[in-house]
Amino acid sequence: LATNAWSGQLIPQFRLRVFPAESYVIATEPLGIDQASKLIPKNRVVYDTRRVLAYYRLSPDRRMVWGGELTLRGAQPKTNIRALQKGMVNIFPELAGKKAEYYWGGTLALTLDENTHAGQIDGIWYSMAYVGHGVTLATYLGQQLANGILGKPIDNPFADLSMPLAPPYQDNAWFVNIGKLWYRFLDLLG
Repeated sequence: LATNAWSGQLIPQFRLRVFPAESYVIATEPLGIDQASKLIPKNRVVYDTRRVLAYYRLSPDRRMVWGGELTLRGAQPKTNIRALQKGMVNIFPELAGKKAEYYWGGTLALTLDENTHAGQIDGIWYSMAYVGHGVTLATYLGQQLANGILGKPIDNPFADLSMPLAPPYQDNAWFVNIGKLWYRFLDLLG
């Protein structure tokens, strides 16, 4: 099963355990070579340790690609773009005034315990709720689940984690925005 945020629509056991949330990203106009190399000298991908985190990197054409922050599902795009720009300028004041030329968003899966979950339930192999780290974890866990299906040994640190229940919802996980605001408050407290 590889449906991530939509798993609960197919498998009742996951209905109130895995829920969709949105993440939004901007990409600035291209930066100069000198400025780009000063901002992220080794051209690495970065994310911080706040509860409402930011993640960022330079694109091959030297745009600052910035995501995360306090972006809210259902908000007007301009609101989320401003939140992303504000977060970016807080870390890199020298990017004030840089135009966000691109903006996009996507759906990811969350759980209340903020853990990825992978294993087998009622004969169904599953891997889901990468909590924003899907590129790396999906690749690794996909291989582990393939090993399990083939009867080979698996190394799955997420196999026996229980998933807490989320508040009831229909199509819109209404509590996600409330949770983001609560996490922002906790971030402000330190």
